[in-house]
Amino acid sequence: MGRFKSVRNDRHIRWKRDPSFPRRISWLYPNDGCFARAAMANRWFKARGITPPNKVFAFGELTVRTNNHPRGRVSWWYHVAPIVQVGGTRYVLDPAIEPGRPLQLGEWLARMGTPGRIKVAICGAGTYSPSSSCSNSSVGTSGVSSQQTYLSREWDQLKRMGRNVEALLGPNPPW
Repeated sequence: MGRFKSVRNDRHIRWKRDPSFPRRISWLYPNDGCFARAAMANRWFKARGITPPNKVFAFGELTVRTNNHPRGRVSWWYHVAPIVQVGGTRYVLDPAIEPGRPLQLGEWLARMGTPGRIKVAICGAGTYSPSSSCSNSSVGTSGVSSQQTYLSREWDQLKRMGRNVEALLGPNPPW
């Protein structure tokens, strides 16, 4: 749980739009960019000398309820997040879906749809997108430039929703 909270909360990204305002990974922008969030999370682990976790890809008609979108939900054809195994249980690290805690794999799938109708692939830590090699274990710079785009979209969407953006994205996260 400690590493989950650290990767969720750490404002380690220098945002090009406002370099004086350090940013967290774009967890509050669930619309798009899961591939960049997962890559940035694994870069965070690697930078701290922690073996980056594998990634889990879910494919299907996926929909998640969220307070971080004007419609209260987002839909995707695929979604990806880091996954770890503790004992015999797999946990998904996905604050965009559940900021309070890691979710067991089945619970993560159930939040997005009917687990039996979702196809799952567990891939290497360096796998970036569905078109990448699933066996890629090398965490590189993938996601860095994309994350800049999603940081701006996250800020703008929260602002349009009338939320206090500086408070939500500042040093005291909303969770």
